[in-house]
Amino acid sequence: LDRRIFIWSRAAERIFGYTQQEALGRDLHNLLVPPRYHEAYLKAMPDFGQTGLGNALGRTLEMKGLRKDGSVFEGEVTNAAILGADGKPRAVIGITRDITDRKKAEAATREVAELYRAFLQASPDAVGIAERGLAAAKGIGADYLILDTAGRLHIDEPLMEELARMKER
Repeated sequence: LDRRIFIWSRAAERIFGYTQQEALGRDLHNLLVPPRYHEAYLKAMPDFGQTGLGNALGRTLEMKGLRKDGSVFEGEVTNAAILGADGKPRAVIGITRDITDRKKAEAATREVAELYRAFLQASPDAVGIAERGLAAAKGIGADYLILDTAGRLHIDEPLMEELARMKER
């Protein structure tokens, strides 16, 4: 299976920094994947070349991408095999999204949740959490409210989302 790039979109230009002229004909993984991931790719490639099957096909996976300037970014890639009339793989089409901002936001949310968790555990005051019913009754567009013992009302949706996820675990 040929690993050279034969289609390159404007979105790919924006994400990776290579023009179409610079990317076409180049080896996909040598150009766009950080070197530390090359070995894992090469191990999976022979199976895909024979069967058209592989761990990265038909799924959306988080991965690291390599930009023209050498910087590495958080990405999400979805790949699909393009099969010939004989059922054998001819090419792979991939869609990559830069999820760097999303990953930073998730990390910030976890950090805030950890700070609140530490605050709640260390607080000598009792803290109550009211769910949607009370928020809706108060006409507040938040999913959760936090009421401390001094009667102060706090609205914190990211914290509550993290607490809800923890509750499910």
